[in-house]
Amino acid sequence: MRYTAFALLFLFVISLSSAADAQSLKPGDLRLFEGGKWSGELTYRDYSSGESTSIRCEITVRKLSKRSWKFFFSYPDEPKADRSAVSVLSVDGKDFAGERVSERFKIPGGLRFVTTKRGSDNDRPALFRYTYTLTRESFSVIKEVKIDGETAYFERNRYVLSRGSAPGLNR
Repeated sequence: MRYTAFALLFLFVISLSSAADAQSLKPGDLRLFEGGKWSGELTYRDYSSGESTSIRCEITVRKLSKRSWKFFFSYPDEPKADRSAVSVLSVDGKDFAGERVSERFKIPGGLRFVTTKRGSDNDRPALFRYTYTLTRESFSVIKEVKIDGETAYFERNRYVLSRGSAPGLNR
């Protein structure tokens, strides 16, 4: 009887630990960002035209410390939009780049994680949901927006990148 109770308690503790891991990142999870240039495209909803627009982009990621990375965003056809940003992973792994980690799970050859953040979209308060998918060869980020008072998310933008040349764009 004691062994059964101990075994059940052990399984319960393990399941709590797994649930906590599913909502936090480790610095090693993000090492796949590093090492060379990512090339691809950014597709975004243009509010002025209502159309979906795609532009070429390149992202280079440089590790700054155990828990911080600098992302360099380059847009060859729109160099005025070039920028950089530092993304920090909190000590507990529950926040990345100012976004709250809500899901984390392994995929074949990599990792997928989801974060959320409050903000404003087109001058309206909103909740943002970011889905990061990362392998050695591919990197994507989908930004979805749910306007306050609405029930559904819509896709605001999507980065789809790979190591090397930009796929899908014939320019």
